[in-house]
Amino acid sequence: MRIAKLLAALTLAVQPMTSMAAPQNGDNASRSPASQQAANAPYSLAQLLELALTQHAAVRLADNETRQADLGVDVASSAFQPRVNLAAGGMVQSADKRLGTGGVELEGNSQTHGVLTSLSLEWLLFDFGGRTARLDVARHGSRLAGLARSGVQQQIAHEVTLAFYRHAAAVAHVTAAQKSFANAQAIEQAAIQRRKNGIGTVIEVAQASHATAQATLALTQANGAREDAYLAVLSAAGLPPDTRIELADVSPRTLTDQAMPAVDALIADAMAQRPDVQGADVAFVAAQSGIKAVQSEFKPRVFATASLTQASGGISATATPAAGLPAAGGDISGARHNSSLFIGVTMPLYDAGVRRSALSKALIDADNAAIRSQHVREEAKRQVMNARNGLATSLAAYRSADALQLAARTTFDAALAAYQSGVGAITEVLLADTQLQQAQRVYSDGYFAVLSAGATLARATGDMQALSQPASK
Repeated sequence: MRIAKLLAALTLAVQPMTSMAAPQNGDNASRSPASQQAANAPYSLAQLLELALTQHAAVRLADNETRQADLGVDVASSAFQPRVNLAAGGMVQSADKRLGTGGVELEGNSQTHGVLTSLSLEWLLFDFGGRTARLDVARHGSRLAGLARSGVQQQIAHEVTLAFYRHAAAVAHVTAAQKSFANAQAIEQAAIQRRKNGIGTVIEVAQASHATAQATLALTQANGAREDAYLAVLSAAGLPPDTRIELADVSPRTLTDQAMPAVDALIADAMAQRPDVQGADVAFVAAQSGIKAVQSEFKPRVFATASLTQASGGISATATPAAGLPAAGGDISGARHNSSLFIGVTMPLYDAGVRRSALSKALIDADNAAIRSQHVREEAKRQVMNARNGLATSLAAYRSADALQLAARTTFDAALAAYQSGVGAITEVLLADTQLQQAQRVYSDGYFAVLSAGATLARATGDMQALSQPASK
């Protein structure tokens, strides 16, 4: 919150995003950038961030992992409910027999058929908190996935912001190169005019032409660097490299002087807002629940089972004497129902040390989680302090660059006017032009360095509002 206010005050113009959250369905993921932006309308940084958070593969993967973690909670919750199973089967058997005894032979056949249907219920009634602990682990995992998703969003927002400002700096370099080229042409025309007036020399014209050629080369290189910076923006936003979008003009403008927030306050914000810090704390709590889940395996369990079974079938048999006596036969059929209810207790006695090893592993996991939590907190503090120092240094450099640019502009205007009026040497005006171009580059670089440093500080403190409210013209 502090960084959002600071950046808003520094840049004087802030265009907030409508949301930093990526959509929960895949509809927008397949939409082209052109369908999400009015025709020929340039993308501001805020709009580019929204596009990145719907198109970037890392965000979509994080969305899926979050949904998977939520499903894990549903699976863990189901352990509190009974299990009901239905089983059914049928059997048919046929047999032919021939039997001879006392000179009499008999021929016969029999058929047996039946159907068995069983409905069973299994319910774990009590397990000394094992299911509750596993449910807690799943819930913590779901929260961890959500925090990881926020971390991915912040990381992408930070990378897109830095790439956007690098591109803006490259555009400013092109503008400065264009001005330098125009200045070189003006100097060359002045040299030609002085020679026509008889006060100039061929050497002066040659020097001026050489400066124009150098300005042309610098402009070509600046245009190439701008295109490279544009491709870097597409890469950071997760867009295909052949995407063609126009980025909004954010030419440097005056930054106001603002008091830097105290480092202690920034660190407190980081501890409360950063997804990795919160995630490390949640992981430690989840590890404690994991210990409880393993400990429950050493204790008995109370369970209940119930079943309802129905069996039906019949036997059919016939016998025919070989001497031609009358045949004999018969049918037998029936059904049987059976039901049972059983409540029991299971107690693990020996498992070759499996549970003991699992408990030792859970204890080590908890210790590692505590170590990681402490390390993440210390790293967060270090990043906040470095980012704050970087912003303070960038602001000081920007103020110096602003004064340098004004002085260089005054020097060049005076040198060019003097040379055009026939006073002064061409070397002085060419030197003044070179110094002006360098001062303009330093100024634009300093301006965007301040905005980039502000974004880095916002990232270090986990301030989503500051990242979602970038400076935009």
